[in-house]
Amino acid sequence: MASKRRNMFIDFQMGYYNSYAFDLNYFLTSSVRPEIRDEDYGPLLQEYHTSLTWHLKRFRYAGDNVPSLEDVKEEVKKKSLYSLILTTMMLSFVFAEPEDAPDMEELLKEFEKSNDVRIDPKPMLGKRYTRAAKSVIGLCQRQGTFDRL
Repeated sequence: MASKRRNMFIDFQMGYYNSYAFDLNYFLTSSVRPEIRDEDYGPLLQEYHTSLTWHLKRFRYAGDNVPSLEDVKEEVKKKSLYSLILTTMMLSFVFAEPEDAPDMEELLKEFEKSNDVRIDPKPMLGKRYTRAAKSVIGLCQRQGTFDRL
């Protein structure tokens, strides 16, 4: 992997009960630099699985449905459409060049007035977004996401 630093995160903003693959796809899409995701996707999934199984043992999880690494890979692949949706709906804001970033307060005001928001496509034309989008689209192609639509 590109870095030996140990990172941990907790994300409480979207609490729901569903497949872990949604959170994992969300993290890998929104928080990992495209070049790291492209180069180290397999090792990132391996590290997730290693950490998951270590923590389950540490907290004495007694269930019998701990996913194998292959289960994790397959589940993330099945839910890969979520990464594509995130890319089109959210990453344009995340990766917008500072001068092209939309003013979120103005967007909310506009929505409150008319329940309609016109979003400037300029952030989607920037180099940072384009690089991130190409990375996710390439990953989705390799995972067969488009074949399942």
